[in-house]
Formats: sequence, structure tokens, C-alpha cells
Amino acid sequence: MIEENNNNDQGPARYYPTQGEQQYLIMGCRQYFSYPERSSNRNIIASQITTLLKQISPHWTHRAVRLWFNNNKKSVLGEPMSPNGVFDYGKNNSMPQHPNMIQEKSLFPQKVTFPPIRSPVPNKVSFNPEQTKKPKKPIEENKNSNSTSGYSVLNSILNEMQQLHSKGISIDEHIVKFDDESKKISIEYGSCLGENVKIMPRFVYIPKKSQEGLTENISTEFFSGSKNLMFVDHSDSFVRPSTPENDYHFGLWQERPYTQQHVLNYKSVCVSGSIAAYAYEDINSLTQVISYCNYHKELNTWSLIKLHINQNVENLHTNDQTLYGVTNDNVLVIPINNGNKTNPIILSKAPKFCLTSLTEKGLIIGYPENANIQIIDKNNAIITVNPPYNGLTSISGIDNMILLAPSDSFAIRGVTYDGKESSSYIGHTNFVRGITPISEHNFATKSDDRTIRVWDYREAFPVINISSNHSSVTNMFGNANHLVLGLDDKAICLLDIRNPIAKPILCLSTEDYTTEALYYNSELDTLAFFGIVSSLPIKDSIVFVDNDGQSKKRVFRKYTNVMNRSMC
Repeated sequence: MIEENNNNDQGPARYYPTQGEQQYLIMGCRQYFSYPERSSNRNIIASQITTLLKQISPHWTHRAVRLWFNNNKKSVLGEPMSPNGVFDYGKNNSMPQHPNMIQEKSLFPQKVTFPPIRSPVPNKVSFNPEQTKKPKKPIEENKNSNSTSGYSVLNSILNEMQQLHSKGISIDEHIVKFDDESKKISIEYGSCLGENVKIMPRFVYIPKKSQEGLTENISTEFFSGSKNLMFVDHSDSFVRPSTPENDYHFGLWQERPYTQQHVLNYKSVCVSGSIAAYAYEDINSLTQVISYCNYHKELNTWSLIKLHINQNVENLHTNDQTLYGVTNDNVLVIPINNGNKTNPIILSKAPKFCLTSLTEKGLIIGYPENANIQIIDKNNAIITVNPPYNGLTSISGIDNMILLAPSDSFAIRGVTYDGKESSSYIGHTNFVRGITPISEHNFATKSDDRTIRVWDYREAFPVINISSNHSSVTNMFGNANHLVLGLDDKAICLLDIRNPIAKPILCLSTEDYTTEALYYNSELDTLAFFGIVSSLPIKDSIVFVDNDGQSKKRVFRKYTNVMNRSMC
């Protein structure tokens, strides 16, 4: 029996979460551990759950939520991790009942009254007093079936929205219903997979690594010539059936030559068309340093910018001419051609756990706890925008509007630069964790529902649907022709997105490295990324100390001849 604390203000007394609080904590815990150890999304998720729980009890601080996640990780997620890197939810059913180690099966009663997603969280959640039944088989185990009542209702709402939208009728109320139904499924079954929702165009699945015939990437030191490379064919013969059973498509997993440089223990990284940069703390002076290079000219030559500050530099960005970095109370603007002079901009709000995106308008800064947006324009002036939301989970922008994901909805919103909502984008069934503009009219998104969507900002529904096939997408980059995805199972996948049915055309294994920032230069046919070794490397992992004693845990790598056009 789970113990409830009916007096939440007894000082040092041990606090046991109520059943209503446990629902939020379990949903957040699953999302929290679906991201790599150092992912900024973990901070955002913990902050978001903290905001929800504070409406129930003042006990819940950011630290308390993260402690709960770490203390209850095994009981919520089951076995720590399966061989393919995906958490297996439900195998650990033999754990003893204990207030600090909560069995998942006791949290799903027969009927749950869950609050609408946009309304404040109530103090209590209504439960059926009948005996808790054995938990239902998770929907995701039968992911190709849409026969469950939950997904049937979700599909019905979506169909109605599409019909109303085509007639020019407002669908705001239906967006709330779609969000509420998605959250109910997540609460009851642990997740609401976007691929289970019937939406056109049909889903394409990211291929998994084949256990046979997978060739590892090789360094240019040992590369023996182009005969080992296969040309990436864009023809229709390479269209892959949209079923996960056909993951081992012959010819998708290939090797490419690369050069790489070991880098220091960085706090943040960024990659642009020609500049790679990372920020770290100098252990001798305890000050912050930004190291950068033009990786197309000389990968071994990195310039240093000493900042003479002791606050960590987070959320690093560059547009090839300027470096932007965020500290606890500053935005640093550093011209690359005059890197010894920095121009710190003091913000009105300390950007702790902030969300940032570099656009043509400038650097956009948002926050998980509130929807205040600050824009550092090209003249380094601060523009403040106040859209009507309670907080954000992701932010970006295009020429004529800001793209953001509210923390109380699964839909993406387009907001004008004066703060007015101008459009909505519907399709995701869980929180959006990344928004990436990829062309003049298109942007891509990634979500906790394990899908990637490509959108035309003039349309309310996605134009391309991609399933991550139970992998988490750590980061992404795109242009008008291609979408590049970094995956948590130490791989990179390139897709052709010139047609509504996307085509996976190339997959690269990154060995033990999870990508943290990447960029594909289509003109030079290069792919660059920063990578970090997973905290749980596979048993045959390489030794992460080089011959000169330098750590191999973090690298910057550049692939060349990615599409291998020389063999056309």
C-alpha cells in the first residue's frame, strides 16, 4: 500500500507523494530517463514536473523532483536498460512495496479522473475505491494496432479537426480534447505513441542497426580508398516499406571516412556550416574558455577565447560570424573575427534552465517556467515578447514568427513577434522537445511520443511523419532536401524528405558516441558532430584513454564524402 502524507508541512518529516502526485512523477520519470545523461531536456522535464507539483504541495522543488526520479528509477522503468538502449517498462514486478520504491501496478486504478491539460492541477485526483486491477498490457507492445478505445477516440478527434480545419472553422477546443486524450493514454499505459495515431502521410520508420553485415566507421588513417564506399541512391528503388519488421534494409548501413579531434570536458557545444565551438572550464584558473575552429580548414587548430568569468557557459550557438553563449545572468555575444573582446548583455531575468535558438532575427531565449521570451537582435538590443502560455518545452523561429511548444499542450504554436498566436500545428501526442527550421517554409520537430514530424508552416498538420522506432532523437539538422537525425543508440540517420513519404538513405554508426550537435553541409558533402560516450557503454566498448593519456570520452568528428557524389 502506498503511503500518503496528509500533512505536507511537517518540516523534516519524510514526505510520501500522494497518488495524484505519483502520476505526474511517473510520467516525468519515464520522459526524464529517455534522454542521455547530460541532455538539457532532463532539466527542462524536471522543471516542468516541478511547476505542476508545486500547485499541489510546496514540498516539490526542482531538487526534490530529481531526487525522486533517481530514487525510483528502477521501480518505474523496470530493468535498467535493454541491449538496444530502450528502457523496458514492466519486467521488474517482483520489487517489494516501499514508499520510496513504488510499484507501477499500484498506480493505475480502474478509473482515473484526470484534469484537462490546460486547467490548473487540482489538489486531489479522484480514484475508484474498488480494488486495483492488474495493469493492462501496454499499447506499445501491439503498436501496429489502433483497436484500443484510447487511440480510437484520439483518431476520431483528429479526423474531426482535419474536417473542421479544411472548412476554415476554429479547432481550438478540439486541440484541448486531443491533448487531454493523449495525456490519459500516457498516464494509463506509460506512453502515447504518435505512430499509433492514424494520420497522413503514412509513417516511415528509422532503421535499426543490423546484427549482421554492419561495418564500423573507419578513420582516414586506415581508409584505403573509395572502393569501400557505396553511392547513396536516391532512386525509388530505395523506398523502404513503412514497417518496423523491415529494419535491416540492405545498403543503408554504410561506412564513411572521418577525421576527429578529442576535446576537453565541455559544458556546451555548437556546430555551424564552418565553425565548431565548445565551452569548458579551465581547471587552473577556474574561468570559462570557448574553443573554436574552422573545421573545413584545419581541424587540429583551435582558437581560445578566455572569458574571465566563473559561471558556466550554456546554450552555445554560432552563425559563422558570431558566438553566443548564456551564463546565469548574461548573454555573451562574441564576434569570431575579434574573439578577445566580448560583449556581455545583461538580461532582466536569470536564464537558468533556459531554452535558446539562433535564428535570422537573433538569439531567442525562452523558459520552462513561464512564457516570457527575450530576443537579442542583430543590434544586440533586447526585445521582449509575452505569449499567452504558462511555460515552454521548446522554442525556435522563422522569418515572420516564433515557433514554440507550450508546456501545457502537445501542439506547436506560431506566435508573431508582438506575442499574438497566429497558428497551431497538431499531431504530436506528447511534449515537443525540439523545433528546427529546415527551409523557407518548413520546420521539423521531435517529441517524447517517439516521432519526428516535418511541417509546412502554412498547414496545421504534418507533411511528413517519421517514427524513431523506439529510439530517442538527441538532435537534428535539416535542409530542403535532407533531414539528419542523431540517435541515442549511437547512430546517425539521413533521410530524403523531398517527397511526403520520407526515405532513409544512409545510416552511420558512431561507435560509442552519442551526438550532441550536428551539421550536414550539402555543398561540401560533410557531416560534423560533437559526441560524448554514453554512461552505459556496451561491453566491447573501446578504452576511452588515448596513447598520449588524453581522454577519448568527448570528440569532434567530421565525415567526408557522405553522399559520395564522386561515384556518380
